[in-house]
Amino acid sequence: MFKPTGWDEAPVKGEYEPLELGGHVCVIKKAESDQTKSGRECIRLYLDIAEGRQKGYYEQSYKADDRPEKRWGCIYTQLIDGDSMSYAKGMFTAIEKSNPGYKWSWDESTLKGKMIGGVFGREQYINAKGDLKFAIKCMMLRSIDAIRGGVDVPPDKLLGTTSGQATRSNAYVEISKDDELPW
Repeated sequence: MFKPTGWDEAPVKGEYEPLELGGHVCVIKKAESDQTKSGRECIRLYLDIAEGRQKGYYEQSYKADDRPEKRWGCIYTQLIDGDSMSYAKGMFTAIEKSNPGYKWSWDESTLKGKMIGGVFGREQYINAKGDLKFAIKCMMLRSIDAIRGGVDVPPDKLLGTTSGQATRSNAYVEISKDDELPW
């Protein structure tokens, strides 16, 4: 066996620590209004862990990602219309409670840097090889007081089946092709 050229300069990869399941105090790194593929109004919050042993988890993962099409690892999407309006109102209320003096003003740019509690669980998906895997996702938002008081880990969100075949799920949303953070 011979030593390949560039061996000493190559970064070490393969060690990966998943985010701990359950509640985390998060910071909103970016917020944007958008529409779903079906045309429904939504808001997308790009979150990172703000406290504890895994502080900065998603920023570190993003910076370590050397793929040409980088992806931010935690994007929480909340529909704001129709039967989802009450959930959206609950999310904005939790943001207000978590940031004394802040009042939601229908300007998503004011959300950057605000704190919010995230409850993280596992969601099943099918990878490119057709294997069933789990992604850790923010399943719901709560006030940071609720998170600090303790929350239960949500049950695994399993894929539905159609004619005995599992259906696909997107584990990540592409946000940037740049090498720098997208904000």
